[in-house]
Amino acid sequence: FMVGWLSLAAFAHAETGKAEPRSVSDMTGLWQLFVDDHLISVLENTTRSFHPFKKYEGNPVIKPDKPWEKDAVKLATVLPNEERTGFRMWYGCKAPKNDGEGGHSLYAVSKDGITWEKPNLGLIVRKTSGSTDNNIVSFTGCVVHSPWNPPESRYTSITPGGYRGANSPDGLRGTKTSEPLVKGGDVGRFCWDPNTRKYLGYVKVGRDVRGLSRRCVGYSEGADHMVPWPPLRLCLAPDDYDDRWVKEAGSIQRTHFYGMTPFAYESIYVAFLWIFRATDDCGYFYGPLYTEIITSRDGKYWRRQDPPRVPVIDLGPPG
Repeated sequence: FMVGWLSLAAFAHAETGKAEPRSVSDMTGLWQLFVDDHLISVLENTTRSFHPFKKYEGNPVIKPDKPWEKDAVKLATVLPNEERTGFRMWYGCKAPKNDGEGGHSLYAVSKDGITWEKPNLGLIVRKTSGSTDNNIVSFTGCVVHSPWNPPESRYTSITPGGYRGANSPDGLRGTKTSEPLVKGGDVGRFCWDPNTRKYLGYVKVGRDVRGLSRRCVGYSEGADHMVPWPPLRLCLAPDDYDDRWVKEAGSIQRTHFYGMTPFAYESIYVAFLWIFRATDDCGYFYGPLYTEIITSRDGKYWRRQDPPRVPVIDLGPPG
């Protein structure tokens, strides 16, 4: 019963061949996941529960240990390599303003996803040292393996913040950058949808919700990562249950959605929604942020968890 509840094979036959190569970014398939009521006609004496992941005891698996990484690194994308014998990571660092170099896009590889190596690529000259002995690349962001494209754009990406599309022959050297695809806030995540042959974009937008200005999620899509997309439309906004932690009626403390990380998985769409509880006196700047799993059947309309909506990853200690 438990196995059937978690997932059910829709068909016993193998997936038929496609007209084009399959991307290592592609996690779609025939399996149906019982994370919503879409396939269920009657539900009695049953509760759907989401169980948090367990943090790896050896964290962090990547930390700043190079001079150009300064004191912090941030993750952009992890994909299997094309041989499917290991993993590739695109990540970044933000240097202090007085550094003279600014931030960098960086690259690492791993055989198991836990132990990572930072190869000396010899691609980018550091201004402060004049050396190419580093793992700096000119390609980063939400990276997609695109083997159906011409060789010069075997990898494509959309960079957060500026929301520009780029091409690369190898995932290391960016060759072309588009004009901004959408206009929105400073947090956005993008994925390639093999079902619709489009890029899906989820970008932070500001909206008035129940009389208070809040960060919400806007949505847009496009078949081309180099051509502007339609304007963002509101996709997700905090509801009454999200504000259940606010103790005083009329308080300006509130819940925001700081961003979300989407991907097409088997026959549905899954995302990690970033819930931000602004506990400061302005209700906007400070407080804990945790992650919740949400699901969708089309990538546009999303289903939240049933209460109590448990965080998918436990928070660290206060502060």
